[in-house]
Formats: sequence, C-alpha cells, structure tokens
Amino acid sequence: MLFRGLFGDSKEGSPAERLAVETARIQTERQEKQSAVVDLVFKGSDEIDPPDFKTRKDRDGFAVSLDDLPKGELRKPFKASNEFALVGAVLGLPTQTDKILEEIGSVL
Repeated sequence: MLFRGLFGDSKEGSPAERLAVETARIQTERQEKQSAVVDLVFKGSDEIDPPDFKTRKDRDGFAVSLDDLPKGELRKPFKASNEFALVGAVLGLPTQTDKILEEIGSVL
C-alpha cells in the first residue's frame, strides 16, 4: 500500500511528502476499522554494498527492486531494537487490552 505514495499517479510533493501522506491515509483507514490501534513506524539506515539490480525502477531519488537485496541481512541490525520497542509498547497497555502484534509491511 505504501508504494502508492511513492509510485502512484500523484506528482505533487517530494517522494518523502507523498509517503507521509500515504502513511497518514493508511493510519486513518485502519483507525476507522478498529476502535483503538497503535501504529509504530521504525526507521533506520545503514550502508550496504551496491547490489546488482536485475529489475529496477528509479523514481525521484528512490530506486525500487523487489528481489535483489538480502532483506534478512538488512533487517538483522535493527531486529533487537524493534522487538524491544514492541515489547515495551505491549507492556504499557492495560491488562484487559487485546495484545495483538501484527507486522503490516516492511519497506527496505
């Protein structure tokens, strides 16, 4: 869904602004479906060796390739801090709350 923000028909705003608008739209849509929800967005950065892209789409400072990066290796440095943040968020919820953790998506 977030790809609509980056690669949709809209040309207004920078890619980061379009992504922010799409993120807000998704959050609003989910809030309408559920009575109470917490959305966590984790953002990190790291340096990697330039991949050998087989299928690539360039757009406004972004490059998208769906199958060329070692996603497991890229997620590994951030895994522990993401899990600690999720556990902390769940522990802060009232005891009667349904504690459901669901990964909606991941963008690398």
